[in-house]
Amino acid sequence: MSEMQSPGELLAEARNRAGLSVESVAQDLKMTVTKIKAIEQDNYAPFPADTYLKGYLRNYARLVNLDEIEIIDLYLAFRSDDTAASLESVDEPTSSKRPWLLLLLLIALVVAYVFGLPLWKDYMAQTSSQDAVNASDASVGVIDEADSVEQAQVDAKVESPTEISDEPRLVEDSELAVVVDEPEVDLVLEQNEVPLAAESEESVAVASEAQETVNQYVFTFEDNCWLKVVSNGKQIVAKEFVKGESFNMDGDGPFSVRIGNVNAVTLSQNGEPVTLTPRKNSTVLNLTLSSN
Repeated sequence: MSEMQSPGELLAEARNRAGLSVESVAQDLKMTVTKIKAIEQDNYAPFPADTYLKGYLRNYARLVNLDEIEIIDLYLAFRSDDTAASLESVDEPTSSKRPWLLLLLLIALVVAYVFGLPLWKDYMAQTSSQDAVNASDASVGVIDEADSVEQAQVDAKVESPTEISDEPRLVEDSELAVVVDEPEVDLVLEQNEVPLAAESEESVAVASEAQETVNQYVFTFEDNCWLKVVSNGKQIVAKEFVKGESFNMDGDGPFSVRIGNVNAVTLSQNGEPVTLTPRKNSTVLNLTLSSN
């Protein structure tokens, strides 16, 4: 076993000595042909997990009768040399570019200081001037307001003596003449009370007449009979009466009456009998009772 050979080269030579193809090795190891070729070319990118890759190498070494421990040690050495070489290749351009980056950063800071400082000074000067102007305007406004208040107080003091007089005020006769004549008001009230009393008596009389004109209806049943009475959409009674019963109701109506056996009923209105005439060949009678 040559020390200069990689693990992939050793596995490929052993496979050829055993007369095995890449496809047959892939079938025996349950791997794809692409991964077998990657192992023989020492391309370990398709194997992101190092643990799985070591397992594949052990299985491949056993299949072609190689020492699996030597293959793993050779893989680790090969992998460490490859990693160190890649790190060196990455560090070289970074270290070579670092001085240039520092120089560019220093130049940018100098330019910013040279051109930015005058602009900053001008801005601060304008801000200070504007603040001073605003403060001056505010103080002038306060002084003007104070002067206005003081002037108003002086004017009030000057005008006050002219409005106050020490002489007693005389009440003229015309002012005394405005007096409410209470007796006349009493007379007016008494006159208003008379129509009210009269109106009250008239209302009582009208109410008495209304009470007198309320109709009284009496249904007397000489045999079993069904009776239904409705007034203004409200049901007053709906039941079957037996012989000897009667039903009384008061009101102006109108009452919608339905009698099931007209031959078994007598009806009176205010004590006067009401004629009940059924339809031909029927004992049912529908009629309307009202004050008219």
